Amino acid sequence: MAGRIIAQMLVMGAQVFGKAGMQAYKQAVHNAKAGGVSTVRRGMQLSEARQVLNIENTATAVEVEERFEKYFNQNQPGKDHMGSPYLQQKITIARDALIEDLKPKEEPKAEEQAKGPSESPPPPR
Repeated sequence: MAGRIIAQMLVMGAQVFGKAGMQAYKQAVHNAKAGGVSTVRRGMQLSEARQVLNIENTATAVEVEERFEKYFNQNQPGKDHMGSPYLQQKITIARDALIEDLKPKEEPKAEEQAKGPSESPPPPR
């Protein structure tokens, strides 16, 4: 009987903490949106991505790829060192964030380009 009471107390405690945690998370998201916090790309802000790849704000996609290749290859396992999967992951995320930012904001859809110009309406009578 004592075991049953203890089990019920544990279940109730887990429910209380679960609800409180979810409510705190929702409040944190709401506060972040209200405070003007910008969204991050896959967990990395653009300023951090630039620091990871050691590039300037005016870097092109080619420069980003060159730095990515350089730093990614330097952190691969070799004969004389173990490499760093952690750093490789950071470097990859930084490249993805910067390349995404450098893409044109709105690319025309391939379907719209393939159709050509839209048909004009018939002339009035």
